Order: sequence, then C-alpha cells, then structure tokens
Amino acid sequence: GGGGRGGGGGGRGGGGGGGGRGGGGGGGGRGGGGGGGRGGGSGSGGGSGSGGGGELSGLGLVEERIEDIVLLIQESVDFESWYENGGEATIRPYANNKLVIKQTPENHRKIRKVLNGLGKSFTQQVSIEARFLTVTENFLEDIGLDFDLTYNTGGQSGIIGFNQGSSNLVTPGPTRVSGSLAPLANDAISFNWPNISVPILDDLQVSFLIRATQAHSDSKTLNAPKVTVISGDSAAIRIETEKAYVSDYDFEDITAAGIDPITRIIADPVIDTILDGVVLNVTPIVSDDKKYVLMRILTSFTESRIDDFEIPTGVEGQTFRIQLPIAEIAEIHTKVNIPDGGTLLIGGQKLTGTNEMEAGVPILSKIPILGRLFENRSKVKDHKILLILVKPTILLQNEQEARALGELGGDSY
Repeated sequence: GGGGRGGGGGGRGGGGGGGGRGGGGGGGGRGGGGGGGRGGGSGSGGGSGSGGGGELSGLGLVEERIEDIVLLIQESVDFESWYENGGEATIRPYANNKLVIKQTPENHRKIRKVLNGLGKSFTQQVSIEARFLTVTENFLEDIGLDFDLTYNTGGQSGIIGFNQGSSNLVTPGPTRVSGSLAPLANDAISFNWPNISVPILDDLQVSFLIRATQAHSDSKTLNAPKVTVISGDSAAIRIETEKAYVSDYDFEDITAAGIDPITRIIADPVIDTILDGVVLNVTPIVSDDKKYVLMRILTSFTESRIDDFEIPTGVEGQTFRIQLPIAEIAEIHTKVNIPDGGTLLIGGQKLTGTNEMEAGVPILSKIPILGRLFENRSKVKDHKILLILVKPTILLQNEQEARALGELGGDSY
C-alpha cells in the first residue's frame, strides 16, 4: 500500500502491492497491482494496499504539517476564493494524509504545481539564527523606538503578502510609551492567536537594536544560537538552567540496643530538578519560489521559584524542610511567512522579580514599636522584557558552491 508518485511497492512497471501515480487500493493506479503493470512480472504484492493520497501521501506528512500545507495553499492560490476568506472554495484534511479540495479547474492546476514544488522544497535546508535579548521595561523608550505589538482588533487571520520592490504596511495603534519616535516595524504579519501582530525587521533595524542592547547597562544578550535544518523538519533551541530542590525524604528508624533504647530517625533527601529558561521550537517550510519561509514557531518561557516548608518527623522538636517549586510559564504559538533573510521579532514576555528592602537608623530602628519611626520598608519590583529575534536564511546548493569557489579565488577546479 502507500501512495504518491511511484509509491508503495508498485509504480509504473512495478509488481508490488499498492498504487502507482496517485495511489489507490486493490492494485489501482497506473501500472499498479499484484501481477500487472507495464512490463510487470508475477509480482507478489497482491494489490491489497490501502492506497495513497495523491501527491500529499508521497511526501509522508504528519497531521501538523498538513495544517501548514493547507495554510500555504490558501495563501498561494487565489487567496479570496477560499471559504475562510469570503469565497466558496474549500479544503479539508482527510484520512491517511489526504486533502479534499473543492476549487476551479484552473486553481486545481495551480495547487498541483504548488504541491510538486513543495515536494522539492523538502530537500532544501534552512539556516535559523536566533537571538534572545533581555531589556528593561523602559529600554525601548530610552533608545527612542517603539516595538509595541499591534493589536488585530478584528480578529482576522491571514498573511500579508510581500511583492518585489514594494511593501504592504500595517498601521500600528497609538503607543503606550510617551515621547517615542515612529514605530520601527513597518512590515508585519498577523496571525489568529492571540490577535496580535509581530514585526519583521530588516538587517539595519536588527543591527541597531542589538548595538543599542549591548550599549545599555541594564540590557544583555542571553545567547545567539544558530542551527541548520531541512525544510519541513523541526529544530529546537533551548537555553535553560536546572534547579535542584529537596522534594521529599526517605525515612529510616534506627533503635540502639541498651537499657534505655534510643530511636533515631535517619532522613535521606530525595532530590528533584526543574528547568528555567527559554525553549524555541521552529519548523520551516521553503516556498516554491524560494523567496519565503513558512515557519511554525512555538516559544516557551519558564520562570520558577522554590518555597520552603517545614514538616514534622513525629519526634518532638524535630522537623525536616522540604521544597516545592512554583513555576510560571508563558507560551507563544504562531505561524508566519517570512521573507528569506528577514528577521521576526517576538516580544512581550515579561520577567518579573520582587525584592523587599529595609533601611533604618542603627539601634533606634530595633526598638519595639518605636522602631517603626526610624525605619523604612519597601518592595521593589524589577520588570524586564524578553525579546526573541528569529532569522531564517534559505541555503541553496548552487549559491553555496558559487560562494565557496569565490572565496577560493576561482570559478572552477
């Protein structure tokens, strides 16, 4: 069984079970079947395979990737004709990695072209560079720029296209930061959840932001990892700190022999760990024209604290301390279409810390009741913003070879 062009054991002239072009059960398809096929022999496959799903089954896509394919088809072929965008055409996932599409014959031909090109794109490689920046809450105001995310009040989803030599603009709403200059992000991509837009930056804007971060005393670059992944596969970038804590004890009673036996409790601590930090999962898919990268992005930020608790042991005056972690998790899950070499800014994840401060006059501040007149207690909250920059670059083999030869100073061996 199986599908796709030449899938299964069959194919043109094949003898195995399954389908030929387009798949099909029971030995269907061109040249499929147990003993059939042009020039086929006896063939032991039988032709009882479950069949395929046309071009899609040959790609071996999983359910999550089919969602990406649906989005890519809707954005690439007659955007306004789809039901979700006000038209009558529909596209629905079906069992065994298939799609049921209702469209005009002309658009069906375009869809086939997109799928054929997409199959080739799964052999492409994408280099993904990520930067994690932590800045103070007023940092953007200090450098005179506003990166506030633009709210999509209508709740409409969809990708804003990019045309050669021109750009489509999204007008941001009024900024909450007073005195800032015009918003830096002119180009943006909107997505359905959580009804906000994320800006796409060019190299000049990214360079300015990074230099400003490095020059600012209260800001820092956490890390700048870079990975290369095949189009359609996933890459994970993790920057985490492992915290250890005492979650429990294994107790053992030991009684010493003698006239007055003494019982002692031996406690063996049980150590568990919890991870703090940032996790970035990215799945890139190169477009047919190799100008854009459709990216499924999931970022997760975890911040935890460990609280201490005293538990009795059953022996008077004896307690043991255990620790319980309290974790705060923030996640962003989105799909965006980014131009090759463009940089996506993901922001808004706030890091919060609270410190209690006490200051007072020596000796006088320690006097009961009256000491309150000579001391000052306050809580200081420290807020920082986590900014994540993601830059995909399509690696074309011919371009990489030409660049390597150019660096060697020749055009050929």
